[in-house]
Amino acid sequence: MVHFFPSPYPEEDYRSIIHRYHLNSSNKNIQRTLKDLFNTNSTYISVLPTSWNRLVERVPVQWRTQVTEIPIKNTLIPLMLPFLDEKKLELLKRTFNGHAGRLGMLSKEFISNTLRYCPKCIDEDYQTIGEVYAHRMHQFPFLKFCYKHFTPLGYHPNKEFLNINDQDELLLYDCPTTEIDMERGFLKDIDVILKREISIDTLLSQFISVLGNKGLISRTGEIYKRDLISDLLDNLPQHLIHKYEFNLFLEKREYFNFLFSKRSMSRLYCIYFFLMRHLCGSADAFLHNDYVYSQEVPLGNGPWKCLNPACSMYNLASIKNIRRKADHQNSAKLQEVINELTCPTCNFSYKINSITPECITITSYGQIWVEKLINLLVQGESKEEIGKSLGVTKVTIYNHIKTISRITGGNIKLATHFKEDIIKEILRFDQNSIDEKIIRRNKYRKEFIKHLNQMPKSSRNEIRLKSPKAYLWLSRHDKEWFDELLPEPIAGNPRLNYSVIDQQIEAHVKEIGAKLRSENVFCIITKTTIISKLEQLERSRVIRNLNRLPKTAAAIQQNIESVDHFAVRCLPNALRILRRKAPQKQLSMDSLKLYVKTYRKISKETEQIILQRIQEYVEDEKAP
Repeated sequence: MVHFFPSPYPEEDYRSIIHRYHLNSSNKNIQRTLKDLFNTNSTYISVLPTSWNRLVERVPVQWRTQVTEIPIKNTLIPLMLPFLDEKKLELLKRTFNGHAGRLGMLSKEFISNTLRYCPKCIDEDYQTIGEVYAHRMHQFPFLKFCYKHFTPLGYHPNKEFLNINDQDELLLYDCPTTEIDMERGFLKDIDVILKREISIDTLLSQFISVLGNKGLISRTGEIYKRDLISDLLDNLPQHLIHKYEFNLFLEKREYFNFLFSKRSMSRLYCIYFFLMRHLCGSADAFLHNDYVYSQEVPLGNGPWKCLNPACSMYNLASIKNIRRKADHQNSAKLQEVINELTCPTCNFSYKINSITPECITITSYGQIWVEKLINLLVQGESKEEIGKSLGVTKVTIYNHIKTISRITGGNIKLATHFKEDIIKEILRFDQNSIDEKIIRRNKYRKEFIKHLNQMPKSSRNEIRLKSPKAYLWLSRHDKEWFDELLPEPIAGNPRLNYSVIDQQIEAHVKEIGAKLRSENVFCIITKTTIISKLEQLERSRVIRNLNRLPKTAAAIQQNIESVDHFAVRCLPNALRILRRKAPQKQLSMDSLKLYVKTYRKISKETEQIILQRIQEYVEDEKAP
């Protein structure tokens, strides 16, 4: 049983609450505290609550409501919920109940692993409350300004939880003032999301309503993702595009598949905030819009007319069924819908395009129409008159006459004697009733094989550029045959020249190393320190592909420093800290180790060097 639990301060991060409990308990280490609260063997406070339900069961009844609300009011879980599909939500619930899960992988996109602080908030909290705590609204990894004062945030190189004396040791983020207005808008949007219960389905349906009303969804329900992203990036400065890795949409086509996909929304959640502002001006306007999006049904709900002049139901609404399908034959016509109708009385079939309904394509004339054609020919009617009677051109009648002449031996008057053969032949081989898909398939197969023979050692991309229409059609409609003939895909991304990228990042790493030393930053320059200073795209490439960047790896190795090097480099700063914290203390190696923990880890040789430097520093102070 947990006999007491601290009340959360306004906007306090849950990790800070657990730390305050630890300070007020009699436990010697955090591991013992976590064992008491959650019955776990962890040695650190996780980014998000794990086994929280165990804590709820352990606290007295009067505190349970308050403790139950902490995951919602004192973490960023409400921000995560609109971007989590059912599988990830289940993972979150299981983690709350103490089951093992990869919650850390899920939360790292939303919450900073290192606690961040605002110097002004530290002063205000200490004056009003009497102690310092971490604010949850400071913990967004992609924002660097305080939500109250709009001043840069910072972190402590050696501590997670601070007191008032640690304020001067904060390392502030380098934040361009030009981004303040953008972050101010983001913080308002985040505040809107945090205060509302929004599910992933609600968010997606809202996007569909807005995109549909702005003409960014086709009749077949496909979102024009390229147009949307291109328009967004055109309105963003280049440094923001690289900062948030939106340039990956330009470099990798598969990123468009992740957009508006439930499974991948948590991976790209930043871009949805940009899209809300791009489409509606703010998240609040986006979520409160009253758009109602619907698609007009092509040709209505019927019934539809029969267009066969030879049928007794001609021009009457006798067709009750319709078959609709998207026209994917041309990538520029994604919004077109093909409507296929067949009269149940005469089997006359025709197609109408939703974009150009005045254009009608006859796909099958039916037996009644062919019998009428034969009767008119036997009666000696002209091609023009027969065409007017049957609703077709004289060219169509001429083509049918050739078929009939071939069967009757050139004597049209004998057509009635060969009626069954003529009907069978016309319905089978009439150019308007032949399956268009088979014609296209045969045409594109021949074209594709021709290019393969001409370029036997070409790559997939070279073949696609040579014959784009055939490549696209076969990949969609004849995939099995197409995949068998395609050459093997080239491993890796041939568009990226890693030798050039290696040189660029190497130069940047050297600049960062020189800058850190010139600024004399009060932290050990490690591999992580250097990588964190790179731009987001460069950082991603170093983390994922360092084996392809040998010059960058060598430059990083040359610029990192050991504890001994750090101790010598930052000795003046360490002595100033010692003077400020303990002005009565004599400058010595022991007092330095007491107040600056890093100096407890240095070697004996470095201790001798530092003792000599301390003596010189003391002599300089005494000098007039």
